[in-house]
Amino acid sequence: MIITCKSCDKKFSVRDQDIPNEGRLVQCGSCSSTWTQYPIKIKTQEEEPKILRNVPKTKKRKKAQHKDFDIQPFYSKKDDSLKKNKNKKKIIEKKLEEESESGFGFLNFLILLFLISISIVGVLETFKDQILPFWPNLENYLTYVYETVNNIYILSIDLIRSYK
Repeated sequence: MIITCKSCDKKFSVRDQDIPNEGRLVQCGSCSSTWTQYPIKIKTQEEEPKILRNVPKTKKRKKAQHKDFDIQPFYSKKDDSLKKNKNKKKIIEKKLEEESESGFGFLNFLILLFLISISIVGVLETFKDQILPFWPNLENYLTYVYETVNNIYILSIDLIRSYK
């Protein structure tokens, strides 16, 4: 149930079982005002609705248009135009979610990995003289990386030439 502070009109969501039938003392978290809250009774279907007679019929309102949203008039349960509008809104929301969840992509991941690798090798090559006292095998590792890159280059050139 939703209770409202009597001082500042702030609304709070409270579980129904937290408010017993005899009421409970509650305190507003915003203005620290306290009051006794009793359970809110909701009309059930068992209670018979009051039937109003001799009420003049009103004309149906036309649908108001706004450039950002539609203002819907009240419709009876038989009219399913509200359901159609809700379905359209759901379809639009799904399309927006699909567009936003397009993901990073495998090719983008490979490009990013390639750029990070080049950056790391560049930083290690740039500061090789300062890093060598702390990492003596760095020169061997960099040589290995350069040989691997050279081998990949030779293989790709041979592969391209074989298809000509």
